[in-house]
Amino acid sequence: MRQSCGRKCLVDARGQRRMGRLIQADRRATLTEITTRYNRGMQQSICDATTRTTLRRMGYNSRRPHRVPHISISVSGLLKAITRVAQYFSF
Repeated sequence: MRQSCGRKCLVDARGQRRMGRLIQADRRATLTEITTRYNRGMQQSICDATTRTTLRRMGYNSRRPHRVPHISISVSGLLKAITRVAQYFSF
């Protein structure tokens, strides 16, 4: 983590867990909606930039698509070929 000025984080570990629950409740929520819902129960409100930074810190900045095939096409074809060969040798 980079150096900072020493100011306490507005979103601590407990706040990150809370934000994680908000995201899990509605995965399609926009940044503004997440910020609004987070600020609803808090004494000190945060801005969109703080929410964006916190989400990045929590690992929600991944560019990897959500629906990635678990097995690539080449490996899938190889497994099918092995299954076909194994059927001939099964008793």
